Amino acid sequence: MGKTLRHCISILLLAVICSHSTAGQSVESGTLVVNADTPIVEIGARPPGRNFMRLPSLSYKFELMSNCAAGLTPKAISLSIADTRKSLAPDSITHDSSTLISLRIPASQIGPIAVEGFCVTANEQESLRIPAVLSVQAALLCGNDADSRMVYASKSLDVTLSCKDSQ
Repeated sequence: MGKTLRHCISILLLAVICSHSTAGQSVESGTLVVNADTPIVEIGARPPGRNFMRLPSLSYKFELMSNCAAGLTPKAISLSIADTRKSLAPDSITHDSSTLISLRIPASQIGPIAVEGFCVTANEQESLRIPAVLSVQAALLCGNDADSRMVYASKSLDVTLSCKDSQ
């Protein structure tokens, strides 16, 4: 057999083995979807050029949509952002719609961000969205008397800077 044919057969066998080994596994472990708003921070005029700025404490509102696999019920949801953590007990988790929660992240847990050429004139009226200033990690614990499963999700958290009118 030629080298190319052996290579093609090897790849085909590997694909068959991989698809066969996952065929018997259940992929339905539940879902956890995290949506977050974007807080707006007003800032005053800044010096020109690229420089770092510290953000104040930020408050985020989350919408959590959780769904456990058949036969399991939500036992807990936890959220973690920097050193801020929040856990929800089963009675706080909404089963038929989304669960709403707010978290305030202290300024001391937020690193400085680099901003260049934004809000450098006194009467500038604009905004700038900064992506992925923080990230949230979420975990959903689903279980029953005999089994439990964890479902994980993460989402980057943005912030919008708004240039404050200095008049």
